[in-house]
Amino acid sequence: MAEVVVPEPDLKLPSVMKEFPAPDFIIKYRGVIDFDGLYKLVCKWLTNRKFQLYETTHKVKPPEIEIVLDGRRKRTAYKRDRVFVHFHMFKNRDVLEDYNGKKIKKIDVRMKITFSCKIETGYPNYFGWNRWQESRFKMVLQNFLNRYILKKEIDLKDADQLYYELYELHGKVKEFLGMESKASAY
Repeated sequence: MAEVVVPEPDLKLPSVMKEFPAPDFIIKYRGVIDFDGLYKLVCKWLTNRKFQLYETTHKVKPPEIEIVLDGRRKRTAYKRDRVFVHFHMFKNRDVLEDYNGKKIKKIDVRMKITFSCKIETGYPNYFGWNRWQESRFKMVLQNFLNRYILKKEIDLKDADQLYYELYELHGKVKEFLGMESKASAY
């Protein structure tokens, strides 16, 4: 009598294309700045464009400070925009400057600001439930949607629009730091 061998079930889930990133912007700066004003500028700009803002990282290890802001904006029920602003400051020390007879607290700092953005598809809801991760079939369906049906629309329309929006923020920050003129190429 022959022995029946049952193969192991395939528990490996397929890889799914869920994110469409755009190129990053980086600002490197050394000098005296009003960091509170810069932080408020970035937060106000993101909230005025309907982003929900989360501060995911706030590390203070003197003389180093690291802050990461995560902005999320729902585009449709399937797509959402994500913007990350990463402040990394080295060798910072407090400085008091006179401005119209008032003492203003500023920071003498070496700083790197990184702006990045991406479009997410099939994201989980507020409770962490992701309908696209329930079964293997739904994961394959999501992968097919992202790779063949929605890829051009997301790459050419949504990601491009978000990229130029972030470029505007990049220009505002450079203007605040006094690094360029008031107009940009776009």
